[in-house]
Amino acid sequence: MKQTGLSFIELIISITIFAIVIVAVYGVFNMGIKTWKRTQRERPLQEVRLTFLKMQKELKQALFFSEIDFKGDSSKMIFPIVVSKGETKQVYIVTYMVDKGESGNLRITRKERLYSENKDIGEKTREMVSSMKSIRFEYGSRPTGLSGNFRWQDMWDGERHNSLPSAVRVSLKPDGVEEIYSKVIFLKQQDLNIQ
Repeated sequence: MKQTGLSFIELIISITIFAIVIVAVYGVFNMGIKTWKRTQRERPLQEVRLTFLKMQKELKQALFFSEIDFKGDSSKMIFPIVVSKGETKQVYIVTYMVDKGESGNLRITRKERLYSENKDIGEKTREMVSSMKSIRFEYGSRPTGLSGNFRWQDMWDGERHNSLPSAVRVSLKPDGVEEIYSKVIFLKQQDLNIQ
């Protein structure tokens, strides 16, 4: 007599193999979800780090230039930098400003334009960091003499101060993170002033 169908042993073996495959697929899927969540949590921190690095590089290139004063308040900074292109050096006006993004969170937008008598030269705009709960710029001045702490202020007007700030403090609080990340950037005090 020919038997059609599965025996009990064959059924147990098939269910076991199926269960092992399901557990393996679930494990890979679960690991992928955890990795995705971790990268989503770390993404704002990566943006913060990259923004700090870019701002540090440019603020260290800032110079005192009588045509363009370093100006800043708690939500906007404007300053000139010199960029070498081959053997020529060009002055650019860099602006970092805080505004609301499409999602309603705060972001930092960077604008740059070549300094020229012709004000119609194109401007490049780039979003530096987004999805922030709070963003703040502060400006430090070194007291006269060698001792004493920095005096931090919410505003800096290069024309009134007739100099660059000694340091800029940038404070960022990403959305969904309880910590505030701050970076103090010391400006390179240059002996060369362009008049």
